[in-house]
Amino acid sequence: MTLKPAYSVSQFLSEFAMGRTRFYELVGQGAIRVRKNGNKTIVTGEDAQAFLNSLPIVEPKKAA
Repeated sequence: MTLKPAYSVSQFLSEFAMGRTRFYELVGQGAIRVRKNGNKTIVTGEDAQAFLNSLPIVEPKKAA
């Protein structure tokens, strides 16, 4: 996935298949960093990558 330099909240939600409520929960927890430009909230590409890197890796289940 090639990340953009910056995302609006709506772009981030669409790109990362996330709801607005969950997004702001993660922002409140510090899991997603946002920046403000006046009343516009922005997620930089670096911060989006940091969020992706923080997600747990799911290993495939081994057959019994």
